[in-house]
Parts: sequence; C-alpha cells; structure tokens
Amino acid sequence: MDTKIVFTGDRCPRCRSGRTIPIIYGLPIRGEMTEMANRGEIELGGCVVGFKSPKTFCTKCGYRFK
Repeated sequence: MDTKIVFTGDRCPRCRSGRTIPIIYGLPIRGEMTEMANRGEIELGGCVVGFKSPKTFCTKCGYRFK
C-alpha cells in the first residue's frame, strides 16, 4: 500500500516549515493509530488533554503549537 502523508497546512511559528501534522490525544487504538504515527501521519499527544494543549506538530523541527 502506498501511503501519502497529508500535512495540516499550518506553518510552524518556530521554523516556518509547512511540514506539520495533527497531534492526536487519547488512548491509541491498537494498531491503526500506532501505524499512522509510525508513518508520520499523526503525532501521538498522550492520554491527557487540556484546554491549552498543542494541536499541531512540526515534523521538521519537532515544535508543538496551537
């Protein structure tokens, strides 16, 4: 299967890269979410989410924002 990574379209405020992916919070669904994270389609944010938790991850510099 050929995988295509879809970036969010947001620019990183630190490095200005457009290579950003969504951060997904919560307990990962066995298999599917882990595979998506391994392919670089999403970033796993952990089980606890707060009002000010970042929602976007820059794959170039590793910065979490929004």
